[in-house]
Amino acid sequence: LLKSLAEPFGHAFAALADGGYDVRRRLVSWLGQSRRGFGALAVALLVLAFPVRFSVLSPAEVVGARPTLVNAPLDGIVRDIRVEPGDRVAAGDVLFALVDTKLRNDVEIAEKARAVATAKYQRSIQSAVANRRESQDIAVARADLEVAEAELALAQDLLRRAEVTAPRAGLVVYSAKSDWLGKPVTTGERVMDIVDPSELELRIELGVTDALALRAGTPVKLFLDGDPTSPVAAEVSRIGYRPAPNAERQMVYRVFADFAESGSPPRLGARGAARVEGPVVPLGFYLFRRPIAALRQKLGI
Repeated sequence: LLKSLAEPFGHAFAALADGGYDVRRRLVSWLGQSRRGFGALAVALLVLAFPVRFSVLSPAEVVGARPTLVNAPLDGIVRDIRVEPGDRVAAGDVLFALVDTKLRNDVEIAEKARAVATAKYQRSIQSAVANRRESQDIAVARADLEVAEAELALAQDLLRRAEVTAPRAGLVVYSAKSDWLGKPVTTGERVMDIVDPSELELRIELGVTDALALRAGTPVKLFLDGDPTSPVAAEVSRIGYRPAPNAERQMVYRVFADFAESGSPPRLGARGAARVEGPVVPLGFYLFRRPIAALRQKLGI
């Protein structure tokens, strides 16, 4: 059986070998091809080992450095917003108001309850003059009057809180009126911010897969969407070490950077892409870091 198979295999091998199999010629050809292959491999390894600066691009936004939060003072429904996004306000200006129908009714009920308690207290005093036995009711009536006055003061305070005023001067920052009008809010819910336009910083949303070994002072360049040819220099000031979901529900690290003092910072709310500089790494790691990370996570090596 092997002899029968050897004949057609030998005929085909002789035809492919151009008249015969020359061991020396084949060896020389293989060495030449191998030498070129090893040379190309060595060049590729040298290129992949070339040191480059590791950097990533992440979305960024210009925000206020020390914003003052304006929260809902009590549970209610937003009735009216007196300011537009980006308006400049002074301390004490009314920002928005909550529906106060129930609060006004509570004030009226508390005022009537105080009037009743006042009348009872005065009657107790008059009765005590004629009958000393009723003098003991004066303390009880006085306590009822104090409770009624406290309830009235509380109702009036809640009514005053229905109109929220600006705690400081600055620019008003929030999404849009349509997002808040008629919306129910809870006590402490964040509605808007007030920021100083002269105190700005850069907020970078660094993806979890692009996390770097950052430190304070790491250089950053901001490429604005409206002017990508003029990058703005900044330096990392603080880093959020715990990822949090962003507006697109992606887990990101929030990194904040201060703008260089030499230039003027962009306007508040400007967006763009920030290039965060990292350590020096080989080019091969820079190009294949994600496949390497996925392979290590998959195989556990």
